[in-house]
Amino acid sequence: MSIHRYDLQLTENLSISKIKIDQEIQVLSKSNDAVISEFAEAMRKGADFPPITVFYDGSEYWLADGFSRIKAKEANGDSYILAEVEFGSRHEAKLYAVVTNTNQKSN
Repeated sequence: MSIHRYDLQLTENLSISKIKIDQEIQVLSKSNDAVISEFAEAMRKGADFPPITVFYDGSEYWLADGFSRIKAKEANGDSYILAEVEFGSRHEAKLYAVVTNTNQKSN
């Protein structure tokens, strides 16, 4: 596993199965299947996407940003995704999601 340290966060190729997707953290009201399909196709063609953001509280990785990207990876049968790992709680993940996604149509 490749890990790079940037300030107080890590960027790592994280197993999707380790990531907790909590609907209360997801700011967007519902998933957009068209966006997920578009992302999945672009990923299959080799497009680069920014890492998702998760918060690690010592036992759980809470998804804060990147719901559509993680769903696209799953649709493609991928088991890992590049993630920025912030150290913090579920609550901090939710606050981050609110700030990051309030003005976005998809993430």
